[in-house]
Amino acid sequence: MYLIIDILATAKLTFSPEHPFIGDDIKFTCNSVVHSCPGKRPSNLAFKILGNKRGDTDKNTLTIHALAKSDKGMNISCQATDDLGIVFYLSETVTLDPYYGPDKVVLDPGSTSINVTENSTLGPIHCTAACNPPCTYQWKHNRTGRFEQVKNSLLSFHNQTLTVPHIERSQNGTYRCHVDDYQYYTYKISDIAINVQYGPDRVILEPASSYINVKEGDTLGPIHCTATCNPQCTYQWEYNVTGRFKLVPFELVSTQGRTLTVPQIQRSQAGIYRCHVDNYFTQIKMTAEVSITVQLIECPTKGLQAVTSGMFDVGIATLVVGLGAILSSIIFCIVKHKTDPPTDVRVDVVGNTTKFSWIIPHNRGITWSRLYLNNLKEGSVDLDLQRERTDIDIQFPKSSFEIANLKMCSKYSFGIRFLLRRRQLELTTKTFWITNTHRLTFRPEHPFVGNDITFTCNSVVHSCPGDTPSKVSLKFLGNQRGDTDKNTLTIHALAKSDTGTQISCQATDDLGKVFYWSDTVTLDPYYSPEKVVLDPGSTSINVTENSTLGPIHCTAACNPICTYQWKYNGTGHFEQVESSLLSNQNQTLTVTHIKRSQHGAYRCHVDYYQNHTYKMSDVAINVQYGPDRIILEPASTHIHVVEGTTLGPIHCTATCNPECKYQWEYNVAGRFELVPIELVSNQSRTLTVPQIKRSQTGTVRCHVANYFSQINKTVDVTINVQCVKTKNVRPNESAGYNEVQRSNPVFTDSYSTLQSNLESRPIQDPSWDIYEECGIAPDVSTYENFENRS
Repeated sequence: MYLIIDILATAKLTFSPEHPFIGDDIKFTCNSVVHSCPGKRPSNLAFKILGNKRGDTDKNTLTIHALAKSDKGMNISCQATDDLGIVFYLSETVTLDPYYGPDKVVLDPGSTSINVTENSTLGPIHCTAACNPPCTYQWKHNRTGRFEQVKNSLLSFHNQTLTVPHIERSQNGTYRCHVDDYQYYTYKISDIAINVQYGPDRVILEPASSYINVKEGDTLGPIHCTATCNPQCTYQWEYNVTGRFKLVPFELVSTQGRTLTVPQIQRSQAGIYRCHVDNYFTQIKMTAEVSITVQLIECPTKGLQAVTSGMFDVGIATLVVGLGAILSSIIFCIVKHKTDPPTDVRVDVVGNTTKFSWIIPHNRGITWSRLYLNNLKEGSVDLDLQRERTDIDIQFPKSSFEIANLKMCSKYSFGIRFLLRRRQLELTTKTFWITNTHRLTFRPEHPFVGNDITFTCNSVVHSCPGDTPSKVSLKFLGNQRGDTDKNTLTIHALAKSDTGTQISCQATDDLGKVFYWSDTVTLDPYYSPEKVVLDPGSTSINVTENSTLGPIHCTAACNPICTYQWKYNGTGHFEQVESSLLSNQNQTLTVTHIKRSQHGAYRCHVDYYQNHTYKMSDVAINVQYGPDRIILEPASTHIHVVEGTTLGPIHCTATCNPECKYQWEYNVAGRFELVPIELVSNQSRTLTVPQIKRSQTGTVRCHVANYFSQINKTVDVTINVQCVKTKNVRPNESAGYNEVQRSNPVFTDSYSTLQSNLESRPIQDPSWDIYEECGIAPDVSTYENFENRS
């Protein structure tokens, strides 16, 4: 005889709407169908809804009002009980997962603008938005006034991440992350301005010639120096007339240092002029040079004189050019290349020492400078005691000479001429008196911005025999805003703009004698740093492990120059950064192949030792990494589970910064698809399959992705769902099954009818003692309990 199994009713839970949004109400209805069997008395059902935390129930319905994101993951099920006390099976569980669109779009890095050097890598820039189900992402680029789609080759991680390797200047502009939510039919956007820094590629001079001839007394220039840079480069003009380059006087340059103009140029100003172009941000420097020759023109004023010598010195040359039957004469004015005399001949008296100095404008074979000194009353002064001659020769390139103890109240004549091979060139003379000395002093010696500075001009006039007593008046040169009082000049509240102001003084007596100028004092006030500027200017920077951090440039406006230190805090206190990571006098920090252990706060510490102050600026470095490997708990990659029981939970974890995203997938017909959302929890890390079925045998995969580090890893688990074995229960071996039949309300025949028609039933083979039962596991355990009780 067969065992008659009671078919218990199952509750069914339905809900509306099918896809509720945040803010919507959702209504659950619990239904159970009870079959009315002949001879059975009617029964009434009572319903119980499980998992409800805040909804309103009414008989067999539950309404949850104004769904919120916090309702996500709430599990709702129901159960029916009749008035005979029979409890039916629970309904399937419904897990709340309300839809919602993006509130905003978040970019990482979070800055609204990014500076990037040409040919380096832009990004990765990550775009995220909170959506359910996930939104779709697009990146667009606007450089010409309208947005166009970014190439797919520059996007990754479902188009959320933008990376532009070897970025070019043509790729600057505004980049926009456009996030579409097709459930709401809405979208959100976020823009970021990309400034590609580049140049200089080359330096252009206008006029373009690298050699320029100009007549003495004419104006050289303007010579314009330009280069294509972003941001604008800085320009400096330098010149070389004595073997080394130095800055051109600032009054000769204009247009932010780009343009050089030399009015009434002298032969002493001939030489090499260089335009130096520097882009601090790209660290690129370039120069362009032009050779300036200053010519002395000597041409006849009347008639034409043909020059027949093979070595033209001066005169007019006629060149006859033949082209076919046409003859033409071209007349040239031949330039006499005359060696320039000494310039800026100076006589400075300091104490009892007289110093002579001069400038050799351009060395055209000059080997020596010959010096002469005469006391106008007593005759020649012997400058070289080792020779019979009184003059002295100073070998090039030296251009100064000192002599002590010249006679007071005497007038002298100093002469100098250059020696070119065996030729003596023209003599330059300068007359001076040893009658007075005066000097310009100032206090404080090292004034700071905001301080006052006072200059005092002193002139000591020696009373020489026969001199008439005189009064001295003083004049300051270069004063633009100070207050003068007799022999003092006070400039109040020095400012940075005063830097470069040149102050000197001169004395004049009431007899009309003008004394030499004092030495010139150039204002250069001290100032400490007001702030420390980091470039890039962000207070936090994300960098991927094993990539390069930086360069990060640290600058502060100081005079004299500040000293720089970089410090690092990864363990709670700041320590010195290794010197191998620093450059540019410790101003620039670069960390190649950065490791996760090097994340933390980096501090640029700027010391100003003149007034013992310091400033600092911090930047937080977040090293993004992982996943390195995936850990499963339990650790087995092969799991056996009995049909009808629960698989899991299986926990999938990985070490990542920031947190990775997790997906569970299963293999259906040879390809992986996402596991239904109700089977995963704990931010998709955990997989749980209740009442697993044999059809769910196969491979499940945990997929871990870090879209910041662009690393993806997976691990597979093979799931084998097994049937259970149970005994076949015979009627005469089970005393309990009769009671089950009597109490079962859904049998189609009464207990007595089922027992009377034995002849109509097939005879069971006695060998059917064991069979495979792959039904629901709780049913199997119920039948096993019957046998155990018997």
